[in-house]
Amino acid sequence: MKKPSRIAFFYPSSSVRLPIDPGNIWTSARGLTGSEGSFIYYALSMAKLGHSVTIFTKLTGPGEIDGVICCPYEEWFSVYHKQDWDALCSWMTPEPLKIARPGQFRLFDQQVSDFSCCEPGWESYVDLVAPLSHSASNYLAAYSGYPRDKWRVAYNGVDLDNFKPGNKKSGKVIWASSHDRGLHWLLEVWPKIINRAPHANLHIFYDFNGIEVFSKMENCDSRQESGRRFNELGQRSRYTLEALRRMEGKHNVFSYRSVSRDRIREEMSTSEIMGYPLNPIHYTETFGVSVLEACASGTVPVICADDCFGELWSPVSEWVPPPYHEHKDEFIDKMVEVLNNNDKRISLSRACVEYAKKFDWEVLSKKFEETIMTRGESGLDRVIWNRP
Repeated sequence: MKKPSRIAFFYPSSSVRLPIDPGNIWTSARGLTGSEGSFIYYALSMAKLGHSVTIFTKLTGPGEIDGVICCPYEEWFSVYHKQDWDALCSWMTPEPLKIARPGQFRLFDQQVSDFSCCEPGWESYVDLVAPLSHSASNYLAAYSGYPRDKWRVAYNGVDLDNFKPGNKKSGKVIWASSHDRGLHWLLEVWPKIINRAPHANLHIFYDFNGIEVFSKMENCDSRQESGRRFNELGQRSRYTLEALRRMEGKHNVFSYRSVSRDRIREEMSTSEIMGYPLNPIHYTETFGVSVLEACASGTVPVICADDCFGELWSPVSEWVPPPYHEHKDEFIDKMVEVLNNNDKRISLSRACVEYAKKFDWEVLSKKFEETIMTRGESGLDRVIWNRP
């Protein structure tokens, strides 16, 4: 019988929008991002497998979630020295790993598409770096000299006991991701969609905190790549706000902003389609938790297969190739086809539910545990290099 490990999980306060309430994590309207959910679920899964787990992140206060001890992130340095950890697992930045003692396993779960949160020299105190897909790993490798034999893929997952098909509402389309990844495009083509599928209704869920700030980004120095990106982000934000002003409550468009995880489960279960014309301003989607939750809920994704979406979600989605703007009419056709062809939608829905099983937390957590216990010799998949 394997010996249980003492594992510390870190998610820096700087990457957390609002504090997480350990006593109200599923019902709070604050909600959780896909990255935050991954952090919580991997910790819960390790505790369920018998390990002693403590998480350090931005909290409303100390507490406990199903056997996982929750400590404010700022206390990690003092608490660390009082306990004999076997493994340290850090999300977003590997900074907490640099104080590890000899023999302690150090895993960096890389949720984002750059190393801007990492201080120079981070590679020297990480045993494994684990992005969320082969696609993301191939993209990130160009920005670090970290040894390629120490890269692994740690997929995000889904709780199949909670995300599952419910009573589908006719024509219900859901958006549940950051607005900058293509919501403006979905709003732009929506009048054409409802013209051909009048029963279609669009429900938008995501925290819009900060979009007004983004909308003020203009006249940035276009000679710099960052300036061009900010200008584009500003244009998208202004368009989205204006489109919502004109369409919300009309044209079968409804926006709910941030809601609880329990609410998202219900909304996913009753939706028929997820419309996701992915078109970020640079490589951004390293996984796509909302698409996985849609699949588990029997909600058919209609996507642009940009970033990692081609690798992960094209097998069970209706999709168009990137760049989206060159395939806009094809995207509209696919949306309308699934909306109007109930037999096709049901067939696709069943395939989505089956596909989601490979990302069940119970399946993923066993691989994660094996990685911890073997110090990376087995468990998580090794990266396939040169995979798009």
